Amino acid sequence: MRKAASSAAVGNKALWQEAADRLLARFTQRAPAMKDVVLAFRRVPDDDEHALQREAVTCLLRLYYEVTPVQALEEQVDVSTALAAALTWSEGEAEVSGLIALRALELEHILVVAQHSTGMRWSGKSSGLQYSPIISLLRLHMKDLQNRKIRSLIGQVLEQHGLLVDNAGVDAPLRSTGELTELEALVASLTSSNGEDSETWAFIDDCVARASRQPVKYADQIDAAAAEPHNGGFGCSTALPGLLAAAVAEQAHFVAKKPGVMGFVDKFHGLLSYGTLPSRVAVLVYENVRGLAGRSELEDYDENALIKKTRLVKPQGTNSSGTQIIEKPSLPFIAPPPESDNHPELLRWAQKDLASALEDGDINALILCLCSQHPEIRRQALSQLRILFAKLQASTLEDKGHLSVLIGSLTETFEQQCLQLEDKPLPYLTATFAARALHVLMEPAHFMYPKLNRFIMRSPEWRITRLPSYWLSNTTLSQPEEDDAYWKEVLWVIEWLVDGLRLISCGEGMTGVLEWLGMVEGKIEMAGLVRERVLGSCDGIKVARWSGVGVETL
Repeated sequence: MRKAASSAAVGNKALWQEAADRLLARFTQRAPAMKDVVLAFRRVPDDDEHALQREAVTCLLRLYYEVTPVQALEEQVDVSTALAAALTWSEGEAEVSGLIALRALELEHILVVAQHSTGMRWSGKSSGLQYSPIISLLRLHMKDLQNRKIRSLIGQVLEQHGLLVDNAGVDAPLRSTGELTELEALVASLTSSNGEDSETWAFIDDCVARASRQPVKYADQIDAAAAEPHNGGFGCSTALPGLLAAAVAEQAHFVAKKPGVMGFVDKFHGLLSYGTLPSRVAVLVYENVRGLAGRSELEDYDENALIKKTRLVKPQGTNSSGTQIIEKPSLPFIAPPPESDNHPELLRWAQKDLASALEDGDINALILCLCSQHPEIRRQALSQLRILFAKLQASTLEDKGHLSVLIGSLTETFEQQCLQLEDKPLPYLTATFAARALHVLMEPAHFMYPKLNRFIMRSPEWRITRLPSYWLSNTTLSQPEEDDAYWKEVLWVIEWLVDGLRLISCGEGMTGVLEWLGMVEGKIEMAGLVRERVLGSCDGIKVARWSGVGVETL
């Protein structure tokens, strides 16, 4: 029986794999060619005004490498210039706080693409960068030592070129303090080298370039050191260090009179020879390097303190006493970036033809301006939406009727329930609903089109407080428009709620969501976390008053 079950499991797995391959093949046939994506990537200007579009196209480029690697490799992509620009931007100071998150995401996407690019020269100087890409990335990592993605990428690049070894421990289980990898030794030795220490960074950059250009030369030096007799071999391993250790040791002779650089050399080789079972070659090299500079010129340092400061913290595992540490689960989304002082989206849509403005998301950005904390921005957005309403009615777009009704309902809702009463922002949940509904109404074949069409036609004004309960009832407790679209409709509503709940200024409109989350808590994953997030972001007194219960009950 077990054998039959095992055979059936193997057969099912093969069947699912075959189905996945067919699905990927069909998707690849219908997806745009890689050359078109690359062309779009090159055409997007690299400025702050196009930061959102640039993040989107770099994300698409990254997904081609991760989802359809065979199709991605059909086109040669050179991201050296884009990577240099992104790294240069990361080393500067952002003038607009809202751009930080977008630029960080763009850099992450470009790094993934560069990692897959066979022609990427990590150790070569790029135009616009003071140092090579790998050293610039290392400098960036020193600002955020707990960034696992960047450290892992640095380790992979240096290990692929043989510059470091034993990089497998980057994300390994917790080790004792005396055990560390060469990557950890490199990062720990740079803790006191800030961005102004140009001599040290230039020295490391030169050593990396030399070891990359002449790997055989430094491999021979390591082999020669391993063959030398050494009385201190007891308690050491026969493992050989990476090429970077040899290049640093060789070039140390030329910087012996520079205390700052020699401080790095001393720490790097000292940490390489530190531990319960260090490399015999590393110990020998360290003794030779330490004799280049006077002992009084080198600063004292605590190895354990450096390692503890730079070692990645395990999010989940066990502590020193053996007690299991369980990380509290978190929601898989972050809050939107802080509102910018500038709002170019107020007029950007008018600079394009109507169809392009709708497709490019400029109308979405205009709608979200109704949520601004500045009354003047909200009034300008309302004025622009009225102009948009008039242009839609006069246009030749096929969906102009439904789209103009949606914009008209949105402006009427904002005027009656936000502007005239308290002059308050439109709830973010309502704005995200309008933005998502806009794109559904542009696709008559969309599974949500019939329900959204009936909704906007039923009344010229929406009841903001009833939006969540209305759509939860009309999806989770109602028949779908298509036989197989029930979970699609539910997922659409849930995604809208998750997006809209990222930014909540008060509890208005949340009572229906709280009631539903209370019912499904324990049945749907993360429902309790969403409810906790809502309560933590709302005005508890107002929520209690609207829901008719005490604050302590919530």
